[in-house]
Amino acid sequence: MYRVSVESIGGMVFLGVLFGVGILMVLAAIKFARQEKSDRKSKKAVLELGIMVAVALLTVGLYVAMRFLNVVEIEDGSLKAVFLTGFKSVEIAQVDMTDVYIIDWKADRQYAPARRIMGTSIGSFREGRFTLSNGDRAYLLANGSRVLVVKTRDDIYFFGPDEFEEFVSDFETNIKKID
Repeated sequence: MYRVSVESIGGMVFLGVLFGVGILMVLAAIKFARQEKSDRKSKKAVLELGIMVAVALLTVGLYVAMRFLNVVEIEDGSLKAVFLTGFKSVEIAQVDMTDVYIIDWKADRQYAPARRIMGTSIGSFREGRFTLSNGDRAYLLANGSRVLVVKTRDDIYFFGPDEFEEFVSDFETNIKKID
């Protein structure tokens, strides 16, 4: 299993948002506690606190999901991946791969993600469906610009886990040699 994690700067952005929401929640709780008992059940105050709790839980959930659930697996001669923001799970068998190669979109700009269709991009982390500079559409699950491109009859996938070299070696050993 190979993780595709948000780089430290992206993780710090999430932690900053989480910290800010936490401070707002503490301030709202203090304000709520200091209110007169007759005002304490005000619908507006309860709604504000409820919204802040929901935002905090959503932020924590996204942070955990992006940090621990974005994985690429090589298992039984196939490649498995989960794209969290698109709610898409794929299993690509070797026989379904029409082309496999490695690119670095910083060097070969035609493969650079140009527009996000659905997904997330924080720093060099990309997850979801993107339109490339050449007009093609691809599913990306990568932390960096150097990726393994897997083409099938229907789709294009870019995989760039944290341990890229180890991933490529494992791919070549268990699935297919790369051109």
